[in-house]
Parts: sequence; C-alpha cells; structure tokens
Amino acid sequence: MRSLLKHFLKGSYSILTGNMLEDNMRADLETTMNCQYYIIDLPPFLNARKNIWYLAPFLECLLIFLVTIKGLYIVKKKNIKNILATTYGGFEVAAYFIHKITGKRLYIYLFDIYEESQRTTWGRFKSRLIEARLLYAAKNVFVMSEFLKEHIKTKYDIESIFIPHALDTSFKYNNNEKIFVPGKKPFIVVYTGMIYEAQIESILNMVKVVNMLPKGKLIFKIYSPQSIYSLERKGIKGHNVFCGFVTSKDIPLVQQEADALFLPYSFNSPFPLVIKTASPAKIAEYLAASRPIIVNAPGDSYISYYARTKGFGIVVDKPNPTELKEAILRLMSDANLRNQLINNARKTAHEHDGEILSKKLQTYLA
Repeated sequence: MRSLLKHFLKGSYSILTGNMLEDNMRADLETTMNCQYYIIDLPPFLNARKNIWYLAPFLECLLIFLVTIKGLYIVKKKNIKNILATTYGGFEVAAYFIHKITGKRLYIYLFDIYEESQRTTWGRFKSRLIEARLLYAAKNVFVMSEFLKEHIKTKYDIESIFIPHALDTSFKYNNNEKIFVPGKKPFIVVYTGMIYEAQIESILNMVKVVNMLPKGKLIFKIYSPQSIYSLERKGIKGHNVFCGFVTSKDIPLVQQEADALFLPYSFNSPFPLVIKTASPAKIAEYLAASRPIIVNAPGDSYISYYARTKGFGIVVDKPNPTELKEAILRLMSDANLRNQLINNARKTAHEHDGEILSKKLQTYLA
C-alpha cells in the first residue's frame, strides 16, 4: 500500500493503523508516509494477552469497536469520502461498520485470500460471517493476482480489479550487470522476508540442496526480521546457510548482491488455496533487482504460472531437493539462461511500476 499511496496528492488521505509502526524490526521512520497517521491498538496490559487463544476473540472485538469509533471520528473531522481497507487484524470489519454508519464508499484491497487463509476457529467464524457482506458492500474489490480475481468471480460473481504489487520507487536498484563465473566463487542464493508455513517446506528444500553440495559451492542467505534462533529451530541451518536482518532501505543491496533470488511456497501447506492464489509482495522487488529467480512452488500456484508465463524464473514445481539442485546447477553453468531470466525480469518489473499502478487505483477512487 505504501508504494501506491506515496503517489497520491499530499494531504489527500489519512492512515488509520495499529502500532506496527512502533516495532523497529518491521518499520522505520523512512517507511512512514507523508500524511496524517492515526495509531490505535489495545492498551498495553491487554496487548500482552493477545497470544492467549481463548481471549483473542474478545480482544479483537474490542479492537474492532475502538477502530470503528476512531474511524467515525476521522471521517467527520477530515470529511472523508472514501474508505480503503485491507484485511488486517479486524480493521476490515471496522471499515465495514464505518461504511454502514456513514454511507461513505468502501473499497477493499485483498492482499491474500480471506476466509480460506484463517488459521484459528475464531478467524474462520469471523470471516464466514463477514466476507460476503464485506465484498458485496464494497464499491470495488482490488486483488493482487489473476488467480485471486478468478476465485472471487467464481465464489461471489464479483468482477474484482487486478492491481499487482507495486514497486516502491524509493528502492534504489542500479540494474548492475553482475556476472557469475563458475568455479571462481560460490553461487549465492538470497531470500528476503518472513518465513511461515507457506514458505518453510521449500526453504528447507534449499537448505538440503546447500548441504548436498560441496562446501563453498553454494551459499544460501536469508534476510528476515525473525530471530536466528527461531529460524534454526525450524531447521534452517547448516554449512553455508546464513541468516540475518537488514532494514528495508538495504533490501535492494542484498538482493542485487545475489547470483539468484529464491521464491518458495510450500507443497503440503494446510492452506493450499492460499498458495494457489498468492502473489508475494516481494515479487516486485525481486524483478527490479534484475537477478535470476528460482521458484520452488506447486505447479498450479499463481507464482509458478507467472514465472513461466513471463519467463523470469526457473520453476521447480515438485518438493524434491534433487530436482531443485539440478535446476540450480543448470543456472550456475548456463550463462545464456541467466541472461534470459534477467532480461525478462526487467521487462516484467515495468508491470509493477508504483506510479502507474497508483494512477490506476486513483481513477477508481475518484
């Protein structure tokens, strides 16, 4: 959303969000927007109880109530005409209530599938109760993948609007012509981002590949806000497997230092429809970095389809470390393949231009 909103007219919008901005591991001052922020969350003594499962429904209902009240205040104070909501922590439910009370136009941007991605009993109950109401109430529904657009059409007969993840133009990519020389140095594969159930299986496949090859031939670098200890507990360790953290402004640097970037999705996830329809936010950054991309994901997933269709990635659509190893060895030895993937990544990156996509979004909000 930052990549889209930064191109809006200054002072034309306000942001109502939780206290995520106060977490230095997730955001810094350079990632905040030049607009009016309204931060709301539960009081600290209640926040500490968020992880107690039987209290979560009550606390989220309380948060929805507080966000609704705050939202009504903002709508009146700032003379808001449109409400643009994402599905985050109950804020979408509050947006629905604000829309119903004020009659202001509601727009929904789905970064992911909604009901089918819920992990808890409460989450599934809430989404079943609100999803149809939310989507039918919206003047427009925006989605980040063509597969999710198709899902919404099949499930609700709603024609959603495809706006792919936008590239943040403040990220500095220099499109350097990095050349890998086989035998001269290790081949470096980089992954940036969080690691959950959706990625862990394929991440571990890459760890196995690293440990299959002679020491120093392949290096796997992971840059994640998660602690090294938590990643090691997931099994992400071994010779030539390095974990660390960089701020958002340094992400372009570590991505362009790579010989290839890794895009993983699990094959045996408890949320197969999420995997099938998902388009990760990092894809725009990966494409702009102008590096070859290695995709290890199910064959029917959107990201496998996208990489094959646009020709920017080498796709391994089986959970087989041996096949993944063979794909990497091929990439290491075939300079023509690497150049082809890089050129196609550069072409595809233009489809994620934040300024162009922001103008498209603004036409619907006018």
